[in-house]
Amino acid sequence: MPAHRENTLIITPLTATSWTDARGEAVSVNATHLDTLHRILDMSILTILPHAVRGNHLHNCNESFIVLAKGKWSLHFDEGPGTQVQVHEFDAGGTWLTIPPGFAHAVRNDASEEFYISLE
Repeated sequence: MPAHRENTLIITPLTATSWTDARGEAVSVNATHLDTLHRILDMSILTILPHAVRGNHLHNCNESFIVLAKGKWSLHFDEGPGTQVQVHEFDAGGTWLTIPPGFAHAVRNDASEEFYISLE
């Protein structure tokens, strides 16, 4: 994972081992991302229905970590008051986002299936 840079949104492919069997898919996250866990004070696991949006808020004091295992989705964010909204679209495997304090952010499920998201 790249070194944390103050006031920079970091989008990192989720380095993980995954496998699929008759029951579904499993993902094992490796130590590269687990190193961040000591900074996490709260965690939520949510679903996002097709074409719905979660977020559209900011945290003034804490950075946020968002983990998405797979799916077609988009991240909408700005870099603070008076800045333009930016959009990154994804249609791939796992992604780990590090969002600095003060960045408004929202995740949209652009797929036709519900998916899970982990927010810290």
